[in-house]
Amino acid sequence: MAAAVVVIGIGMGSCVDNIDNSTTPSEKEQQEQQAAEAQQAKAQKFWAVVSHLVDVDDYTDDYENMTFEPAYGVEGAEAGTRYIYTNDAATAAERFGDLVDCDDIDENTPSYTYDDPDVGKLVYTKGSGRFLATVDVDIKQIPNLKKIVYMPGAYVNGFFQGRAYYRFGDVVRRRVVVYGENNAEEQVNEYWICVRPSFGPEKKGDSHWVCLNVLPKKNTWYYKASNYNEYWLPTGIGINEEHMQNLAEMLYAIYNPQKWYNNVTNETFDKLRMFHDFSKSRANLHNDKFWQSVQNAWRNYDITEKVMNLDSITTRQIFTETIENPNPSLHLLYKGYSWYKSISWNCSLFEATFTAGNDNKERNMHKADYQERTENVQEFGMDCREMGFLDAGYGRFFHNDQIYRWTVRHATGKELARNGRYNEQEPIDGAVEVYRYYRDVNTVAIKDLPITEPEVTDVVETFGDDEPDDEP
Repeated sequence: MAAAVVVIGIGMGSCVDNIDNSTTPSEKEQQEQQAAEAQQAKAQKFWAVVSHLVDVDDYTDDYENMTFEPAYGVEGAEAGTRYIYTNDAATAAERFGDLVDCDDIDENTPSYTYDDPDVGKLVYTKGSGRFLATVDVDIKQIPNLKKIVYMPGAYVNGFFQGRAYYRFGDVVRRRVVVYGENNAEEQVNEYWICVRPSFGPEKKGDSHWVCLNVLPKKNTWYYKASNYNEYWLPTGIGINEEHMQNLAEMLYAIYNPQKWYNNVTNETFDKLRMFHDFSKSRANLHNDKFWQSVQNAWRNYDITEKVMNLDSITTRQIFTETIENPNPSLHLLYKGYSWYKSISWNCSLFEATFTAGNDNKERNMHKADYQERTENVQEFGMDCREMGFLDAGYGRFFHNDQIYRWTVRHATGKELARNGRYNEQEPIDGAVEVYRYYRDVNTVAIKDLPITEPEVTDVVETFGDDEPDDEP
């Protein structure tokens, strides 16, 4: 399960700036290094849990005497309570397991206590009736979070009615600052893919998005080392396995709509989840015909090239073959980097690999492998600014294995919206639509859809007269 967190890279500049293997460090330097490593390990442990509970912009190395407001779930009726709406007890247990990075928690676990002096205490208790599970929280830095309640969607009273604005596979564009040529600041397009829309029938309010094509300056750690090599590494990436899993399954559904739907609706595959926290019983609400429509749009609007940072027919073909072939795979770099020993050239990158397994619960790209990949980088530089190219500056790190990789980032619709002004039935403020299903399908074909069942469609021909503007 390996909870994927953002903190690798916090406070590393002062440690890594001293990398120079030409001299033996003094005893004082070694003591300072050991203290820095201990503090780094402490910060990693803290944010491994807390990053799930607070806002994506709260991450800082100066956290110990700070307080943060909870952002996990939605506010409950009682002060200090947050509600998480899931479809069943198994998903509730899985959510808590993700939170504390424990694979041993399932729907049969009666209770579980996570207690660490560097983080705080969380006590999970299996629920009954209208509560699937509860978690008592005692974390000094989040004083306004006392209890997490996992509840089934049927008990929600405030979910929105009607059709959400975005659907799976919709794409929006924003401008972002990156490290350009000679490290000068440069503005480019970043493309965000909707991997879990707001969805009334499933009681899902906010939408979730990922970006693969750009590593912005704020998420890039740049360093010129004593060996004269340069390093551009991902840092501070707010992502976890839920959104990476949704992305992998969504790409599989786009390029294999019939296989995806057959697997979801096959009664013998009873352990197979459909996306994260979506129920198989609603598979008809986002069916194979819908995914075929998204595939048509992605191919006609060159969405694959835009969102996957692919700029040629060859690389596009390789990507689609990778997803469409009998053994599809998707390789994502998450968390960021780990390189906090000033007397070592060992650098780690965290890689998640999604494949379609043969086990019932692993179909539709639900087989995940999380690794920490460590290499000595003294002899070569590293450039993760342009992922998705085999000739990019990260090839030697992965032994030139000819595998395409992407650095993945996540944001909610509210986080993408200008000043957080988000409504599930309105456009994201400040973002430009590149492709949106409800804009680009034949409007006659969807005008009679019941508004409370927004995902039903048999549309395959999806395009309007105008392609989306792709200019800044």
